[in-house]
Amino acid sequence: HFGVTGEARQRTMSGSLNFPGTVQIQGVMFYNKTQWAQAGLTEADIPTTWAETEQVCATLQAAGLTPMITGGEWVTGYALSIFQAAQVFAENPNWYADRWAGEVSFTDDEWVEATAFFKRLVDNGYFNRGALSTGYADLEQQFLAGNATIYPMGSWFSAAEATADKDFEVGVFLAPNKNGKPHLLQSLAYGAWAIYAESEHPEIAYELAKFYRFDPKWGVESIKADALFSNLNPPQTYAMSQLQQDMAAFISMAETTSGVQDQKAGETAVNGLVEMYDRTGQGIFAGMVTEVAAELAGWDKFWDDVANP
Repeated sequence: HFGVTGEARQRTMSGSLNFPGTVQIQGVMFYNKTQWAQAGLTEADIPTTWAETEQVCATLQAAGLTPMITGGEWVTGYALSIFQAAQVFAENPNWYADRWAGEVSFTDDEWVEATAFFKRLVDNGYFNRGALSTGYADLEQQFLAGNATIYPMGSWFSAAEATADKDFEVGVFLAPNKNGKPHLLQSLAYGAWAIYAESEHPEIAYELAKFYRFDPKWGVESIKADALFSNLNPPQTYAMSQLQQDMAAFISMAETTSGVQDQKAGETAVNGLVEMYDRTGQGIFAGMVTEVAAELAGWDKFWDDVANP
C-alpha cells in the first residue's frame, strides 16, 4: 500500500505535502459504435493518423451523420489542444520545458501542422453546427442522444456514460496524430489534496487528506465519481464500466505520455496560456483564423510577455 512516510509527514510542518494518487485520462475520442457501423466502418477503421481521421469523417458525413461534436465555453480550446498535444507532445513530451529554454516556438512545423489539421476538420464541416453556442452540459447530452459520432473529451465523461439511458455502446480511441504514434494525454494529480504549509492544524489536515485519499471506501468513491484511475500500489479499484476498462488499458499501451493544454509537458506553461487555446479554437470556428502560423505567432508573443513582464 502506498502511504506517506514519517519523514514526509513531518515536512507538513515546514512545506506543503501533496496526496496525488490518481491519473485522469484526457483528450480521447469517444465514439458511437452504432453510427460507426451504420457508416460501414469497423474496428479496423479506427484512425490513428490525421489522414485516416479525415477519411473516417468523410465516410461518416457521406452517410448523413455528424462526424464530430464539440462546444463553446472552455470546450473549444480544449478540443483544439487535444489534436495539438497528441502531435507536438508525442514527439517531445518535454516541449514546455524547451519553450522556457527558448529552444522551440509555437510557429514550429508541428504546431502549425496540428492546428491546420484541426482547422481542416472545422472547415470541412465535420463538427456540429452551432458548436460555439453549445454549452458543456448540453454537449454531453447531445452526444448521448446520438447527435454525432465522435466526441473528443476526457475520462470524466465515462461517469455520465455509465448511467445514461441510451441505445448504443460507446467506444474510445486515442487522439490521432500525423504518424499514428500512440500518445496518452493525462493529468497525474487531478483532485490531489495538499496540506497548506502554514496551516494552523497540519496534523488534522493530514488525517483528513489521508482519509480522503486512502480510505478503502471514501477514497474509492472519490476516484469513481470523476472516473479517475488510481496509481497507488496496489491501486484502488472500483467496478468499472467496459468503457472505463478500455481507457485504463491506454495507460500501459501508449508510447509516450504528457499533459494537455496548460498541463505539464516537461514543465508547466506560463499562466494564462489556456486563453490562447480558447481564442484560437473559437476563432477557427468563427472563421476568424485564416493564417495559422500568424495566429500561433501571437502565442509566442503572449508567452514572452508573461514570462518577461
